[in-house]
Amino acid sequence: MLNALRKSAGGIVAKIFLGLLVISFAIWGVSGAIVSGTGSSTVTFGDTKVGLSDFRLAFNTQVGSLERQLGQRISREQARAFGIEQAVISQVSAGAVLDENARKMGLGVTQDELAQQIADDPAFKDGSGTFSRSRLEYALREIGMKQEDYVRSRQAVALRSQILDAITGGLSVSEAFKSDFAAMQAEKRIFDYVVVTRNALKETPTASDAELQAWYDDHKTDYVAPEYRKLIVATLEPKDIVKPDSISADDVKQDYEARKASYTVAETRRIQQISFPDKAAAEAALVKLKSGLPLDLLLTDLKRTEADIDLGTLTKAQIPDTKIADAAFGLAKDAFSDIVEGAFGPVILRVTEINPESVKPLSEVEGEIRNALALEKAARETPELHDVIEDERAGGASLAEAADKAGLKVHTIEAVDKNGKLPDGTSIDPLPEQANLLTEAFQTDEGVEADPVLLGSTGYAWFEVAGITPERQKPLDEVRDAVSAAWLEAETAKRVGDLANTLRERVSKGEDFATVAAEMLPAKADGTPVTIEKSVAMLRTDKNDALPAAAVTAGFSQAKDTLLVADGANAGEKLVMKIAAVEAGQPGSVPANITEQLDNAIGDDVLNALVADYQARGELKINQQAIDAALSY
Repeated sequence: MLNALRKSAGGIVAKIFLGLLVISFAIWGVSGAIVSGTGSSTVTFGDTKVGLSDFRLAFNTQVGSLERQLGQRISREQARAFGIEQAVISQVSAGAVLDENARKMGLGVTQDELAQQIADDPAFKDGSGTFSRSRLEYALREIGMKQEDYVRSRQAVALRSQILDAITGGLSVSEAFKSDFAAMQAEKRIFDYVVVTRNALKETPTASDAELQAWYDDHKTDYVAPEYRKLIVATLEPKDIVKPDSISADDVKQDYEARKASYTVAETRRIQQISFPDKAAAEAALVKLKSGLPLDLLLTDLKRTEADIDLGTLTKAQIPDTKIADAAFGLAKDAFSDIVEGAFGPVILRVTEINPESVKPLSEVEGEIRNALALEKAARETPELHDVIEDERAGGASLAEAADKAGLKVHTIEAVDKNGKLPDGTSIDPLPEQANLLTEAFQTDEGVEADPVLLGSTGYAWFEVAGITPERQKPLDEVRDAVSAAWLEAETAKRVGDLANTLRERVSKGEDFATVAAEMLPAKADGTPVTIEKSVAMLRTDKNDALPAAAVTAGFSQAKDTLLVADGANAGEKLVMKIAAVEAGQPGSVPANITEQLDNAIGDDVLNALVADYQARGELKINQQAIDAALSY
């Protein structure tokens, strides 16, 4: 994940469009107005400044994207480990450089053009495809962004786009390059290989006290107990206070009568429809049917089957042609209709099954209605109980006392870290809005009365920090077993790697691959010596159960007969590989999606050079203190 993330943020195009020009709510999420001239600045280039809130919005956008990929919340420390903070610094810096030069060049966009760009954004269109101001206003409210800031952001985007379009528009790789690229992609290689596992080691490594101490000293950060907090939590949602018994029988009956239609199952009929090319043919058929001709014989004459004329079991509303619907629902069972002029020509109808309209009795839906009415009543009472708790807390009551006054239960968590883990490593029982609640709780001091966390549109979650256990370094004696296991794993992997490299060196110096492998590696389960495996001819994008993608890629970076060591398919395994054969690929065409990627890569290179040139003409200032302040929320 780390490598993929860093690779994806490597080019200026990716940095700008993923970090700065991301303005479509529907597709990308929202980036704030990156350029700001007020307050402290995280990044400055010339007269262009990036404010704290703008940097934070860019950072949150990237973190949110990664959280959606991982399916979990991540902390700032984790975001740093993934390289997000540095990626955002690069992103906003590139944007600032472009914006400053757009300003110097006097680029501009008219208000009409800007308005049209906003109106064309699919995120702000209603079901009919028309721009909806209410959708725009709703989206801005959701992220707490002012309309003027959004317009300013779109204006910056439009100006940058003028530079980008002018520089990268029409750039494409040559046909010769694409042909050579196709040949490279079509090249195949065959590998001779052997897998080296821990079973090849003569003995299991054993650590001395000094080695364990050294390992512990080098990896102390792996053995830190996180900060834990004791939390008291009370939640208030309609479902927490719902009381079905409070709903009277009269209320249930009144609601049933008001919504009786929703408990009504409409009449359905199984309908057959015989279509004819003209009215004369239909009249002739109707005469035969009324004279007693069996339907199957008529269908035989018409070269059809009953399956061909079956419309299925339908309600009247499900039949789009009202003439056919009226006729079908006016027929007796098994009777044939007169000729009906349908929308697509004359037809004869027959009804083979009638299921009368039915209404669910009150006794069958009474519980459902009672629960729904009780939930509605609870939703109306929720704001009142919210005020009761807030008033009690304002008067000096503890959260437990305030919750008791409102009839709510509190949940006490003796110790939890910011990721929802207990000291024994297990997870707490899920809390509503857990990620937000824990984030707020770990930013609140002990004894401070914090605002409740919103639960949807009608609920609240209150918390109190009742105790804080600071982060601490675990001593070696406490984690000796874990340190021993980690040292053993690392030392085993090192020795397996050393063994693989020794094997490679001996074969590289002229010894026979199979002979050295049989001497150095353990025999197979049946007692026969280990043998050298040979792969099929593989493309550089191929892999199999024994040769992972990274090993195959490494194998395409060396010449024929070269030996190399690569990681195996399983943890702790090493591969000793020999490039046994190289099959040259033939020049050819490149798929459209690959051509697009190559064209974009050229655009990345040109824009990298452009931004570097712009930046060389001025002084880019990075204010790490301001960045820390922007992200310390």
